[in-house]
Amino acid sequence: PQARNNFAVLLLKQGRRDEAILHFLEAVKRNPDFADSLNNLGSALMQSGKADEAIPFLLKAIQSKSDYADAQYNLGDAYFRAGKISAALPHFTRALELNPDHAETHYQMAVILSVNKNFESAIAHYKEAIRLKPDWLEPLNNLAWILATNLEEKFRDGKLAVEFAERACALTENKNPGALDTLAAAQAEAGEFFKAIATAKKAV
Repeated sequence: PQARNNFAVLLLKQGRRDEAILHFLEAVKRNPDFADSLNNLGSALMQSGKADEAIPFLLKAIQSKSDYADAQYNLGDAYFRAGKISAALPHFTRALELNPDHAETHYQMAVILSVNKNFESAIAHYKEAIRLKPDWLEPLNNLAWILATNLEEKFRDGKLAVEFAERACALTENKNPGALDTLAAAQAEAGEFFKAIATAKKAV
C-alpha cells in the first residue's frame, strides 16, 4: 500500500487526478487502516469537487491516527465544502492544536468565526494566517473588510484596514475590483474620502 500510495501522490502532482484516485482506492482496499492513503484519497476527492464522498475516508483516517493534523484539516475542509459548517469547526480546532502554524487552518477558522459573528476571534485568526503567509490575498482582503466596515465600532480600525487593503491591491497590481472596493471602504473609514472616491472609481 505504501508504494501504491506514493505512486498516486506522484500522479496527483502531475495533474493526473483521476488516475491517482484509482491508485489511492486500491491502496485503501489493500490496507483499510492506512491513514496516509485515506487522507490522500479524501484530499484528491475534494479537489474533484466530491467533498461528501471524501468525508468517510477522512473520518477513517483520523480514526486510524487521531493526531494526524493534515487529516484533521482536510476533514474540516470537506465538511466546510459540503456546507456542514458546525461539523467543520472542531476538526479545524484540533488541527491547530496539532499544528499551530498551519496558515490555511487559521484562514478557515476565521471564515467560520466571521459567519458566526465572532469577529474578535476571526480577526486574530486572519492576522495569524497573514503572519504565516504574508502575500495571501484572501485573508488580507477579508481582514481589511472587517476592519473597515464592521457594524461594531470596537472592531473597526481604518488605518490598519488601509494597510492590509493596500497590500492586497499591490498583490493584484491594482487590477482586482474586489480588493480595490475594500481599499475604498478602508480609506473612507480612515477619513481619506477623496482617496476613497478615486479608488472606488478605479474599482468600477
